Formats: sequence, structure tokens, C-alpha cells
Amino acid sequence: MMNYKEWKNINEHMKNKFINEEKTQVLKTFPNKDFINKMEDNKIYKTLFSCIAVDIINSKNKLNEFDYEVWTKILSEFAFGITKIMKIYHVKYIKIQGDGIYGIFVSNTKEQIDKVLNCCVELNTFKTHLNKQIHKSLFNEKNGDEENNILIDYGIGAWFSSENYISNIGSPKTRDIVFMGDAVNYANYLAKESGRNGMEPILINQLLLENITKEYKSNNKNVWDFIKEYQKINDEKIYGFSWIFTKYLNWINNNS
Repeated sequence: MMNYKEWKNINEHMKNKFINEEKTQVLKTFPNKDFINKMEDNKIYKTLFSCIAVDIINSKNKLNEFDYEVWTKILSEFAFGITKIMKIYHVKYIKIQGDGIYGIFVSNTKEQIDKVLNCCVELNTFKTHLNKQIHKSLFNEKNGDEENNILIDYGIGAWFSSENYISNIGSPKTRDIVFMGDAVNYANYLAKESGRNGMEPILINQLLLENITKEYKSNNKNVWDFIKEYQKINDEKIYGFSWIFTKYLNWINNNS
């Protein structure tokens, strides 16, 4: 059991937050690592960023299709590919939660938001590669050639917002950063909705779409013809895409 001193420490933390009304510091730009490493313990900061979340569809049923070893291999390659793509797009932090993954992206400029949307498209493109490789390496050995079936499907959600908060917990040597607020909450929610019940595989919020550059909109005019609009969440419209980078399809077909 915890001793009196440890309970007192928790009590003091709660007093600072709830009774003393400790002020939340607003950051104009996403903090760099040096700032984060020097953040006061348990202090809350408000900042701007985007979050991309990815969630496997019907993952609970996959053990009926694969044994534990095969499913572990698939999850491992899923996580490797998703995190690799996020890192290419300069993700700042990645969190893996079972069969779900989310990443935090700096979005101080419209050019950075362009890259967030491109990252979503790249993640959606990876789905083709992953499934082809699973068919070739695992599925065909037992069930013959059914390469067009999608064995592993996942939804992608992205949310851009200034209503985000960061804090840290733990000691200086084992400090862990905690991300809270709209971007994380709603990106993960959209990832669990996308690709289900007729929804497109990529879902984004209205503010993200409104803040991409004019050049990006102009260079991808054909995409906007197929965009779908869904119900509002938190007073924002949600938009859906099924966009992939088609120029990589031939390479994927020849190398998977």
C-alpha cells in the first residue's frame, strides 16, 4: 500500500489543478524537444498540432482466420509499415495501442498540413502492399490464390486543432509525454469509424481540409470530385476520401 507521504503528494497535485486553478500556458507553436525535456512536472500546456490515427477493422475476429503466431507477424508488419511512413512525414511522437496507432504531427504552417494529408494517402496506399505480401507469404499457402481479398483492412482518421494539451508524468529519467484534447480524441474516433458502414477509408475534419495550401488543392483537383461529406462532429464537418498514390501500384504489384 502507498504510505501517507505518497498520498499527500497526489493530493497536492490535485489541489494545484482543481483548487489553486493552475494556469494553462498557451504555446504559439508546437514545442521542440528541448522545451519538452524541461517542462515542469505535471504542468499542462495548450498547443496546435494534427493527429493521424490508424485502426484495424474487425481485428477481434482475425484470430479465427489466423493462429496467434501468424497474427503476431501480421501485426508486427502492420506496425512497422505504419510507423515507417509516419516517420518519413516527420511525426513527432508515435503511440501504439494494440492494433491501433496514432502519431502527432507539427501543423504550424499550411505546408505542414499538406504533408499530414499526404501521409494519410500514403498510409492508405500501404494497405495494398501489406495485403499483397500477406497473400503471397501466408494466405496462398493454405487457401489458394485469392489475392483480391482484403485480409487486413484499416481506417485512417486525421484531425487538426488548436484545442490540444500536453503534459508529462514520471520522473526526469522516465518522463512520458501525455497528449490530450481534440486532435487525439477525434482522430482516434474517426479511425474507428472510417472504412465501416459505407464510410471512406480516410476521414478528416473540416479545419484540416480548409487549411491545406492553394497549390495542393490545385494539384489534386481530381480528388475533390470524389470527396464525401459526413455529419458534423464538434461543430465541424467530416470529409472522406478513398485516395491512394496510384503511381506506386505498379511497383507494389511487381515487388510484393
